[in-house]
Amino acid sequence: HARATIELSVALGRVICVPDPAEAAARDARMIAEMRERGGPLPALLPPVGPGCFHASPGAHSLGPQGRVRTEGGDGRFDDVVGRGFVLLSPHGDPAARLDAELAAWFRGIGGLSAHVDPATDAGGSYARWFAQQGAAVALQRPDFQTFGTAPSLDATAALVAALRQHLASG
Repeated sequence: HARATIELSVALGRVICVPDPAEAAARDARMIAEMRERGGPLPALLPPVGPGCFHASPGAHSLGPQGRVRTEGGDGRFDDVVGRGFVLLSPHGDPAARLDAELAAWFRGIGGLSAHVDPATDAGGSYARWFAQQGAAVALQRPDFQTFGTAPSLDATAALVAALRQHLASG
């Protein structure tokens, strides 16, 4: 993934960094004409993440939601307001409440956070939409915002966290 991202950056640099003004103007005219033909800009697609620490489930292996939230601590992007790290999320309640004491201690020990993203917290509705699209009740995001995996119910939270522990232990 890192290699693909670097190669993409180098390729974009060849397009962006054109020192000759006439060549840059021709590039701009061509790109503007192409955008008008398409009816808008192309979506910016990042290289896919390779195999690694993921749990086979809907939404796994993709970027998780990063929406705006409202909390007593403030309003803003989730990671700025709530924090970063491994994050359990659910629109149905606090997923960490479904962990036994030992698994909860392990999850906290790796810096894990848990959040209930209910309608009052989910400022733009992005979490509600994402969970509906996945058909999931719980999501576990990695510190790089990739979704480790999802669970169909709050009762399946412990199995999801146990799967993360197993993946991390096995390297």
